[in-house]
Amino acid sequence: MEKYYLVNVEFRDVNEKGKVQKIREQYLVLTTGCLEAEGVVVRNLVTEGNNLDYEVKSVKVTTISKVL
Repeated sequence: MEKYYLVNVEFRDVNEKGKVQKIREQYLVLTTGCLEAEGVVVRNLVTEGNNLDYEVKSVKVTTISKVL
């Protein structure tokens, strides 16, 4: 059964002053498991290719039943 998973990703980028800046983003993925949810996000990030300096911080199942 498919469920919605919340994947937290932390990006690292160097700003104009040369400092490393951490940016956190969340992705909502409809899949059958945690590993598959992480894989979907990673494939999407690699395909976009904008910033490949990232770390998947967590993957959690949500109680969301439907997105309208």
